[in-house]
Amino acid sequence: MLVLAVFGLLVAGMIAAAGFAVLAQRRLRALGMISALGATDRHVRLVMAAGGAVTGTVATLAGAGAGLLLWFGYAPHLQASAGHRIDELNLPWWVIAVVMAFAIVTATRAARRPARAITRLPVAAALAGRAPRPRPARRTAIPGLVLLAAGACLLAYAGGWGAAGLTATVHLLGGLAAVALGSVLAGPLAISVLAVLGKRAPVAVRLALRDLARYRARSGAALSAISVTVLLAVLVCVLAAARYSNAVDYFGPNLPANQVVIYTPAGAASAGLTHDLCASPDEQHPAPAALHRYQAGVNAIAAALGTSNVLPLETATGLLLQTTDGGTDVGQPYVATPALLARYGIKASQVQSGTTLLTSRIGLAGAPALQLPLGCTFSNACPPASCIASPSIQTLSGLPAGQADPNLVLTAYAVSKYHLHPSPAAWLIQTPQPLTAVQVNGVRQRAQALGLAIQTKNDNPSLSQLDAWATEAGIALALGVLALTVGLVRSESAADLRILTATGATARTRRAITATTAAALGALGALTGTAIAYLAALAYFRSQLSERLNHVPALDLVLVLIALPAIAAAGGWLLAGREPSGITRQPLE
Repeated sequence: MLVLAVFGLLVAGMIAAAGFAVLAQRRLRALGMISALGATDRHVRLVMAAGGAVTGTVATLAGAGAGLLLWFGYAPHLQASAGHRIDELNLPWWVIAVVMAFAIVTATRAARRPARAITRLPVAAALAGRAPRPRPARRTAIPGLVLLAAGACLLAYAGGWGAAGLTATVHLLGGLAAVALGSVLAGPLAISVLAVLGKRAPVAVRLALRDLARYRARSGAALSAISVTVLLAVLVCVLAAARYSNAVDYFGPNLPANQVVIYTPAGAASAGLTHDLCASPDEQHPAPAALHRYQAGVNAIAAALGTSNVLPLETATGLLLQTTDGGTDVGQPYVATPALLARYGIKASQVQSGTTLLTSRIGLAGAPALQLPLGCTFSNACPPASCIASPSIQTLSGLPAGQADPNLVLTAYAVSKYHLHPSPAAWLIQTPQPLTAVQVNGVRQRAQALGLAIQTKNDNPSLSQLDAWATEAGIALALGVLALTVGLVRSESAADLRILTATGATARTRRAITATTAAALGALGALTGTAIAYLAALAYFRSQLSERLNHVPALDLVLVLIALPAIAAAGGWLLAGREPSGITRQPLE
């Protein structure tokens, strides 16, 4: 949340900087007038800063009020889904106050930035309405490149995924902040390069690219806001891929919406639903009468759900795959019974001889430091007689991938070799349709009456869902920034557009100028944001590249790099083209 708040304020600051730059240009003659009447540079900066402070305060109060109203409206639905009462006023008020204060400070600082440029203008030039000459791009590009290099170094020494401690946290947050600021400062250089490359383009394209370089204070801030937005979206996709690729510390959805798992007391303990890792002897091997009662109850639950699709799941007592470096729980293996293999279409000939475990987790077969204790022995290094060290693992895509599904199973070879005694652990029930809340509540009550536990679909998103959400949010926010800033950039060249129209420029030319402006900003923002995001990822995962960056979100990158500029160009083309009013006169600002 801290990273999201910092990135959000950074984007808001860039948009505010572009807006106040345009406002300062429109008020240039008025600011020149007060300077001619004796106002000092400090007074001019104070005028702009006061406007920024008022705007920031109003916007902050409006945003905070809207956020609280949305929270109070959503809280009852959250209570219903969570199943317990939630105090709507139990919020981190100090965090909210700090974010609001930073938002006001951001708007004030964004207003002071163009004021400093105006105070460097001679009073006569300000009264004439001449725009300040843009600063050379190298003046901001060099510090930007230095910050990018410093951020990459900090991320490289942050320890990579899984690193803990104050030093790793400081390196990570400092690296992200440096990379974000570097992307902001390096933006004007990309605009200058684009303007040089477009010298041989058609006249409308040349005019649009020239205006972007000419009004770099506005276009640079807009480009920075877009690149930071894309940077955040691509980073979310990359980090999500790194998190989901961890086959040892497995994460993701536990079950499909049409499945429910009902556990015996021993199975619930092994699955981590209870605090007792090792069940009592009676729970480990329930009496035939108790087992018959469990089975009859599960069949009755399945009949109430309108299905007979019930898969018994067995496990050996206390069997839990773990790591040797700290005893991390990797997963509870079920037994690969003929019914389980037939359920997922796996033939006996597909299982390699001498294999101990079958899994659908990509990367688990090559993970080092794994052991499989035989019985309730949870230690960093269990004795060889009671432990299978470095068990042989075969990856089969036919097995399910859910956390609570049988994604890790023990072969019949291992059961026979190590003289294991499987016992019923759970029943997997699959219904034709997704389970409703009423059905889940009924299953839970019936299972509790039998002394059993259940597990249904959780709220963990899949990797594709998370990538889609991040990409859609990033593109939507980038298009929103474009819609705000393209108008600001084009408004600065309104006089030029009036001249073009008066000399015979058609609506097609006006549309081409606006579409080129939007597409150029969108393409540059997408390219710089994506490149800097992967620079940060490569630095952070420098020693874990093969295991953390093995999944490239190709579709999401295509959407960001191609669809974003295309949508921006289409929007600019459709929304432009109207003939400007007052072609023969200069409007009052």
